[in-house]
Amino acid sequence: MPETTTIDRLELADRLVRTGNYPSTRAALAAVDDVTRAIGSCLAAGQTVHIRRFGRLSVADTPERMGHNPKTGEPISISAGRRVRFKPSKALLNGGEL
Repeated sequence: MPETTTIDRLELADRLVRTGNYPSTRAALAAVDDVTRAIGSCLAAGQTVHIRRFGRLSVADTPERMGHNPKTGEPISISAGRRVRFKPSKALLNGGEL
């Protein structure tokens, strides 16, 4: 199984600079921040974000449900909430060039 690596926003910006499309890490970092901010605001508004050959991000409501306190075993109510779901594209799943 391949080793799992976490890429932070600075590493992502450095990779963008290495493509030659951004003159500096600062410019690439601004682009990363702009994209993540735009995706976040769309999701906060309840919109679905579809990025071709990458995948689809959507917001799903989760209903209120019963759980338990792990220390005491006492039943508790877990309030309803919203979760972000990601469905990868076939191109991403197949490891093809995006």
